Amino acid sequence: MIYLQLAYVFFKIGLFTIGGGMAMLPLIHEEMTAREWMTNDEFLDVLAISEMTPGPMVVNAATFVGYRISGIPGSLVATLSLILPSLLIVCLIGALWQRHRNDKVSLRILSIVRPVIAGMVLAAATKLLIASVFPLGGRGIEFLAGHTFDWRSVAIFVTVFIATWRFRANPLIALACGGAVGIVLMG
Repeated sequence: MIYLQLAYVFFKIGLFTIGGGMAMLPLIHEEMTAREWMTNDEFLDVLAISEMTPGPMVVNAATFVGYRISGIPGSLVATLSLILPSLLIVCLIGALWQRHRNDKVSLRILSIVRPVIAGMVLAAATKLLIASVFPLGGRGIEFLAGHTFDWRSVAIFVTVFIATWRFRANPLIALACGGAVGIVLMG
């Protein structure tokens, strides 16, 4: 039964998410916590591991979530269920796009969808930032009714952000260095 639930959840996420992996993260987070399959902290751990491993982050996240819930069969079900809708839709749209790519309707749809996707990615990034900077029960300055402000997370975030955005550092090197600093600072 858990395999059917995993298949349903990840197929639904794969089917109804437009904008790629980062746009899927809020939906995966919501489904995992609503079904009590994972806590917020466990989900953040999965995201960290997914980001560090090769391959698309959201596919890695589905694999790790499936493994966490039901071992290797769960990881296979979650991963395949997540990518199947995209595969089917891309095959269908690819055939249609060749015929209609310069139509006014096609161009109008793209102009509507772009800001929606940007908003979804920003919402996911904001949730992750808040969860990282204000962890429950962490060490730091008391802030907002029991939440703590983790200055070390903010320092790592700002440093990696500036290195990649301003100085155009390689994101993989920035990620590795940020992770190493995090290990040193947070034990």
